[in-house]
Amino acid sequence: MIPTRKNRKSSAGLSTSVTGIASVKEEKRSWPHQLNALFIGLILVQFIIWFDEYWLKDTVYLSFFAIGLTLVLELLTLVPAPVRVLLQLVGIIAAHFIWLEGFLPWSYVADGMAGRMELLQYNLGIMDPFIWYVLAVWAIYGSLLRGLTTQYRLFCFILFSLFAFAIMDSFSPLQLWDQIAIVLGSGLCMLIVRHYADLQKKHPVSWQAMLRKPMRILLPIVLTGVIVLSAGFAAPTLSPVLTDPYTAWQHAKGEPVGGSGKTEGSNPDSKVSETTKKSNTKSGYSRNDEKLGGGFDYSFEPVMTVTSSAKSYWRGETKSNYTGKGWKKGSDEGDRDLTGFNTELPKYSGFNASKLETEEVVQRFAMLKPHKPILFGAKGLERMVDEDTSVTSKENLRITWIPREEELRWYAPGYPASYEVVSQVPIIDEAALRKVPFLTNPGEELQPYLELPRILPDRVDKLAKEIVKDAKNPYDQAKAIETYLSITYAYNPKPDVAKAKSYDFVDGFLFEMKEGYCDYFSTAMAVLSRSVGLPARWVKGYASGTTPIESYDIRGTVPPEALADVDGEREYTVRNSDAHSWVEIYLEGYGWIPFEPTAGFSMPLPMPEETAVTPEVEETPEAVTPVVEETSAWPKAAWISVAALLLLLALAGAAAYFYRDAIAEKLGAKRGPAQDRANQRVVAEFERYLRFARRKGYPRGEHETARETVARWSREYSWLEKDLLALLPLFEKAKYSPAVLSDEELHAALGSIQSLRTAMK
Repeated sequence: MIPTRKNRKSSAGLSTSVTGIASVKEEKRSWPHQLNALFIGLILVQFIIWFDEYWLKDTVYLSFFAIGLTLVLELLTLVPAPVRVLLQLVGIIAAHFIWLEGFLPWSYVADGMAGRMELLQYNLGIMDPFIWYVLAVWAIYGSLLRGLTTQYRLFCFILFSLFAFAIMDSFSPLQLWDQIAIVLGSGLCMLIVRHYADLQKKHPVSWQAMLRKPMRILLPIVLTGVIVLSAGFAAPTLSPVLTDPYTAWQHAKGEPVGGSGKTEGSNPDSKVSETTKKSNTKSGYSRNDEKLGGGFDYSFEPVMTVTSSAKSYWRGETKSNYTGKGWKKGSDEGDRDLTGFNTELPKYSGFNASKLETEEVVQRFAMLKPHKPILFGAKGLERMVDEDTSVTSKENLRITWIPREEELRWYAPGYPASYEVVSQVPIIDEAALRKVPFLTNPGEELQPYLELPRILPDRVDKLAKEIVKDAKNPYDQAKAIETYLSITYAYNPKPDVAKAKSYDFVDGFLFEMKEGYCDYFSTAMAVLSRSVGLPARWVKGYASGTTPIESYDIRGTVPPEALADVDGEREYTVRNSDAHSWVEIYLEGYGWIPFEPTAGFSMPLPMPEETAVTPEVEETPEAVTPVVEETSAWPKAAWISVAALLLLLALAGAAAYFYRDAIAEKLGAKRGPAQDRANQRVVAEFERYLRFARRKGYPRGEHETARETVARWSREYSWLEKDLLALLPLFEKAKYSPAVLSDEELHAALGSIQSLRTAMK
C-alpha cells in the first residue's frame, strides 16, 4: 500500500515524537547522573583527605587521580557504561605504572612465554599495595553512582558520612571541620538534584515551564546563599564556648591531649590536672613534636635543680625534619655507647668548629622528675663526670652519646637521681662571626638542615628574603630573622588557633595568627633561615630556671644563705613552665650557634671580654618591612561586606526587572469601594493559592485572567476541575461584585482552596 500524503505526515510526526521521547529520556538520565557524579566525587575526596593521615602519599595521590578520571568519564554519558568502566580501569592501571616509575617493556626480557610471564608479574608487583586501595576507592565511587537512586538512600549516605566525620573530629586529634562543611553542602545539592529529577519525571509540563523562566527559581536560591555567606564572612571569629568532646573524653580518662588544631596544646606527654577548667594542656617537656600548635596553662611544678658555674639553657633534643605541621627526628646514625664515666664525648667530624672559642661550665643536675631517656646539659657537652650513686648494679648500665645531634641518653634501668656534666659553652664573638662567608657548597652533611616541605607557601620565602635583604653575612642574616620575630609577633601561651587557616604551621603563625609561644617562634626562625640558605636545626629543652634570689618576692627579705656564692656557682630551680625551644644556625668554622627568637626571652651566652664591634647593619623595627599579601586601610571583612552589599543590590535590581509586571500591578492596582472582610479574605486566599500552585509546578500565564487559568487547569488537570469550578464564581463575586459573601459562601470558598492545595501536594 502506497502511503498517502496524510499517512506520510503521520509517520513523520510519529518519528519526530519517538526521537523527542528518546532525547527526553537521555536528558533525564544524563544530567542528574552527571551532577551526582560531581557531588559524590567531592564527598569521596573529603574521605581521602581524612585518610591522608594514615595512608602513604602515593596511595593518596593515585586515589585522587582515580576519582578525577572516573568523574571525567562519567560526564561523557553518550559513551556506553561498559566502555566507560573499561577506560577507567585501564587509566588507573596506567597511572600506577607512570607514577611509580617501574614499568619495564617487553624488550627487557628474552622471548618466550616464561620470560613474558615473569615480566608481567614484575610489573604487576610494582603496583602492590597501592593498587588495592585505589581500586577499592574506584569501586566504591562506581557503586555509589549507580546505587544512590532514591531519596532514602541519599539520606542514609549523607547521614552516615556526616556521622563518621563528626565522630572522628570530636573524638580524635584530627580537625575535619572543612570536610564536614563540604560533605553537608554536597549532600544538600544531591537532594536538590533528586527533587528536580523527580519533578521532570512526574510533572513534565511544570518542568518545561520552569526551564522557560529559570530565574524565578535561581534568584531566591542565589539571594539566600549570598546573604548566608556574607553574614558568615562578616561575623567575627569567636573562641569555642564548650569543651570539645575529644578533649572532655581525654580528660575523663585522665589523659593529655595533643595539639592538632584542636583546643589543646602541643604537649601530649604532660599530665592534665583534674581541676583544670580550661581546655589547654599544662606546660612541660614533651617528646612528641610531630604536630605543634594549640595552647597551654602554666605549670610551676619543679622538675630539676641545676647547680652550675654559669647560667645557661639546658639542652635536651635536636630535630631536623620539618614536615609542615611539626618536627620529626633526624638520623641517629653514629651513636656511641659510653663504656664509663669521665669519658670525653667525641665531636662530630662532619661539622667544622675549629675557630670557635669556648668557656668551660660544670653542671650538677638533681632530677626531681624523670625524662627518660633524655639527659640534659648546657650547649657544647664535653664529658659526663659522675652518675647517680644510687645505681648499685652496673651490668645493664648504658649511656649513649649521639655526636651529630649532641644528645646524651640514658638507656639503663630506672633514671639517674643526679649526674654531673661538663660543657664547653660557645663564646659569641660577633665581630668574628660577621666575617664568616656565605656557604657556596653546603655539602651532604648539611642537607638535612636545609630541607623544607615542597608545599611551603611562597609568601614565607618572600618574607625571609625581605628580612635579610640588607644583611651582608650569614650571622647578620640570622640576627635579622631573630630580631624580626622577637619584635613583630606577640608572645601568647594561648594563641587564637582559629585564625590559622593555612595548611602550614609556620605560614599560619607568620601571616594569620601573629602570636604564639616558643614553638611558634623557634620553628618560624628555622624555616625562615633555611629559606635563605642558612642550615638550621630545632632544639628543645629548658630555659635557665630561677635562683633563690629570683624566687623571692621583691618586698620580702632574702635570707643570707640565698646570697651565698660558692666558687661562682648558683643553684637554679627548673620548672615545667621553663620548658622551651630555640634554634641553632650553622656557621662554617664555628659550628652550631644558638639563637633566641622568642619574644620576651634572652639566652645567656658568654661574650668575649672586649666589647663586640658594632654591627655593620643594625636591625631595627623600621629596617624590616614584612612581606604580606596586598592590604588596605579597610579590614578584609569590611571589603567582603561591601562586595556582598553591592551584589545584593545587583540581584535586587535583577529581581525587580524580572518581576516588574507583578510589582507594577501591585503598585498600580486601584482599590474599589470598601468591601466586607469576607470578600477581602477570599481574594487574599485565592492569590495565596495561585502562588502556592506556581511553586508546585502549576504556572499561571502572564496575561491570563483567573477564569482563563481555571479553564486551562480544568482541561489539563481533570482531578482539580470540580473544586476549581466551585471556587471561581465565589472569587469573582468577592473581587468584582459589590455584593457581600455570606458565611456559607466564605466557608465554601475556603474549603475549595484547601482541597485544591491538598490535591496539588
